[in-house]
Amino acid sequence: MNLRNILKPILPHALIVILFIVLSCAYFYPIILGKGLTQMDDTHAQGSSHELVEYEKQHPGEHPLWTNSLFGGMPAYFVTGVKSFNIFYFLQRYIRLNLPYTTIAILFLLLTGFYLLAISLKINKYFSIVGAIGFAFASFNIMIIGVGHVTQAYALSFFPMVVAGFLMIFNKKYLWGGLLSVFSIGMEISYGHPQITYYCFLTILLLFLIKLIFAIRDKEYKHFIIVSGISVLSLTLGILPNITNLWTTFEYGKYTMRGGAILSQKNAEEKSTGLEKSYALGWSYGISESFSVLVPEIKGAGVKGFKEDSNTTEELRKVGAQEPEKFAASLPVYWGDLPWTDATIYFGAIICFLFIFGLFILKGPLKWWLLSTAILSFFLAWGQNFSIIADFFFYHFPGYNKFRTVEMAIVIANFTFPLVGILGLKNLAENKINKKDALKALKYSLIIVGGLLLIFIVIPGWFFDFTSINTQLNDRSLSQQLTESKWPGNLIDSILAAMRDDRKSILISDAFRSLIYVSLASGLLWLYIGKKINTIYFSVILAILVLVDLWSVDRRNLNESNFVGRTEYQNQFVETAADAYILKDPDPDYRVLNLTQSIFNDAYTSYFHKSIGGYHGAKMRRYQDLIEGPLSHNLMSIQRAFQSQPTPEKLDDALKGVSILNMLNTKYIIYSGQAEPITNPHALGNAWFINEIKWVGNPDEEYGELNNFNPAQTAIIDNQFKKTIAVQDPIKIDTSATIKLLSYAPDFLVYESNCHNSQIAVFSEIYYDKGWNAYVDGNLTPYGRADYVLRTMTVPSGIHKIEFKFEPKSVSTGKKIALITSIIVGLLIIGGLIVGFQKLPYESVKEETS
Repeated sequence: MNLRNILKPILPHALIVILFIVLSCAYFYPIILGKGLTQMDDTHAQGSSHELVEYEKQHPGEHPLWTNSLFGGMPAYFVTGVKSFNIFYFLQRYIRLNLPYTTIAILFLLLTGFYLLAISLKINKYFSIVGAIGFAFASFNIMIIGVGHVTQAYALSFFPMVVAGFLMIFNKKYLWGGLLSVFSIGMEISYGHPQITYYCFLTILLLFLIKLIFAIRDKEYKHFIIVSGISVLSLTLGILPNITNLWTTFEYGKYTMRGGAILSQKNAEEKSTGLEKSYALGWSYGISESFSVLVPEIKGAGVKGFKEDSNTTEELRKVGAQEPEKFAASLPVYWGDLPWTDATIYFGAIICFLFIFGLFILKGPLKWWLLSTAILSFFLAWGQNFSIIADFFFYHFPGYNKFRTVEMAIVIANFTFPLVGILGLKNLAENKINKKDALKALKYSLIIVGGLLLIFIVIPGWFFDFTSINTQLNDRSLSQQLTESKWPGNLIDSILAAMRDDRKSILISDAFRSLIYVSLASGLLWLYIGKKINTIYFSVILAILVLVDLWSVDRRNLNESNFVGRTEYQNQFVETAADAYILKDPDPDYRVLNLTQSIFNDAYTSYFHKSIGGYHGAKMRRYQDLIEGPLSHNLMSIQRAFQSQPTPEKLDDALKGVSILNMLNTKYIIYSGQAEPITNPHALGNAWFINEIKWVGNPDEEYGELNNFNPAQTAIIDNQFKKTIAVQDPIKIDTSATIKLLSYAPDFLVYESNCHNSQIAVFSEIYYDKGWNAYVDGNLTPYGRADYVLRTMTVPSGIHKIEFKFEPKSVSTGKKIALITSIIVGLLIIGGLIVGFQKLPYESVKEETS
């Protein structure tokens, strides 16, 4: 085997990989200069995981599986991930080339993943670069990096590789296709973003359906069966090392908001086994807004308020508004169908043009697969705006109702558009279409895309009225606010008219911009079809045009202003006087209510304390029910008490009445970061004995009783736990009985009880029976659920040690399966690569001499 012969064909690709690194570093150059990108989700993750990070620092080698930092408590592996023996976790570190994890590495893998797909389809490397730039720099990808949807972005980067693996198998590259499928599927799943993985496999499912149709037509049954067998094996080997993460997600998912409603009223309204339909479809892409893939700010998304030279600002000056520039900058430019958005979904004018051109050029199953997936992508993204498809998938497609933000389905089209475009260029370069037909395709593509843009420029009123009706702050609500502020109706109408004029100007400006890029691309393509420019020059110029087009739109939403100095970046969580006061408390386990934050969208409090609120997409369903009912009522009572400038006596009365906060052991209430917090003397502590049980027959009754009960005296328990909670009726009250917390770890709690006769204890810890086990003096002991969300158990007479340990079998068993299958996958990949590379020189010679 001649090493030079092996390295020679690899070198150009290696140089292109270096180019991708350079491009990624160039876009995120402030990172290279030592700055940090403030990403919302990354910040939330830091806050939510801080308890776990600090515990692991203080206890090397221990990895708690539960955290009490948010929503009363939840599995830690949904905050920091599972520490599992997964080969793909190991490979993650190396595939990123040690580039900055949350920015540069993602963009690099987006570029590289698509390039690998293009090369696997035998598209020349120059067109492959064009496609990679078109895919990676599409605004959706840059947007999710900017807000810190890191796992989502990584999962997207392996989307093209998964497709490449399956296409190689279909193209009878069984060994390399199988190896790539195992690797890419495993990596795709390992980043833990089920929704993107779902869309990826939905795309593959459509590929199989299209291929099956053509296999039946061409009677290629044997090949299809072989492909199916290798694909199933690849899928299995990609899944099993990830089994711990998948198992825990499946297990916990049933207990979360994504597991369906518990209360019958919600079930009757929604009839969903997953999320409530209105919640799941709340972020639905507007049908007319879909033109933003061609015209970036077609509905104003990404424009941060009206500018100083806008019609709106001028109109505000005319009517004598105070600080008109500031007022105009606060008004809603966006007028699409989403509640709000800071960014646009833009594929690129040139990419859209090449997509249409490619549809005229391509033939066969690949074309119909890519076209059908693109169409389905838009249908799904439209959500409630195209209910016939949304309802079918929501109610009948397995797992679909577990996801929200259906707008995200647009990632499928984001992938297919550039792929169709460069496949069309490939056919053109390989002379699979004659010059006459190529020019005809160019003409029709220019008429369709350019004509649409001209309509937007000349007569935009045909399509749009530029009135916001669906956003959180829409024109109607704005008008109402101004009316309540005693603005005259004629002035309000003139301001709204100016806003509509500005929105129209933004659309026209961006449509004209897109028309310029389409014109340049079509002229370049005309030169290439006419053989007036060679492939290299054509590709380089086209790649630059695509990059400039997308880069300039991306910078509208993610630019230098989003980066901060290293010191500021590392100090996003600043301890306040209130925090410092609370942290002096030696008690290891209590909860904090922070009224200075958005309680249930707040990771700041979780960073310092065990919070009543938090920030996470997988809250427990029962805890969410508390939030939507009695807990919110408690919060309103507390807020009313503070608003009325209460005396200590009135505040104490208010704290007596907040039964849900008290049973959750809410010891401190922060009302000002610079003042001492309120210490709640009525918080019930870590555990307590109750005097009576209120037995209920179903969740509705259990929930209903929460509105008027004293948790210090009464426990509300479902009848299903009657055998578990052995109790004398009536309970023999022991006024001298005690139960106290001896030691605390996030997933290991130790109590001591002392009572003359058996008692019923309630623990201020969240009930989750898929892992939490109770032990009395080392003996496994059953326990139950009380007060809708807490734990309860019978405590025998005498002095006893009670332990709660979180030891889910899904983790312990999953790790064993992951370890065994990771070893198998590792050996198969190494063996496959050895066999594959041994064959490479022979195949290369064969291709050169054929």
